[in-house]
Amino acid sequence: MGYAMINAVVMGQILSVVSTDGRLSVEVGIVIAAILTFLVTTFGIRIFHCFESCVIASHDVWLRLMGYMLGYHRLPYRLPHPCWDRWP
Repeated sequence: MGYAMINAVVMGQILSVVSTDGRLSVEVGIVIAAILTFLVTTFGIRIFHCFESCVIASHDVWLRLMGYMLGYHRLPYRLPHPCWDRWP
């Protein structure tokens, strides 16, 4: 019970800080955090894991795309390496 309370209070404070113009009070944030925690623990962690796998898959696609885009363009400078003189 203690960890759940600490989690709800900290999450409520975070929600209050990141809300636009500070319109969300800490108390409302704590209630939202407690309800979300209750829903996840009551209805199972499988739904949460399914959501996380979808989020991780989308992040993986974006990171691979960004890595491809960064590697596709040449750097504006050359690193000192003897093999680079032979490349066009």
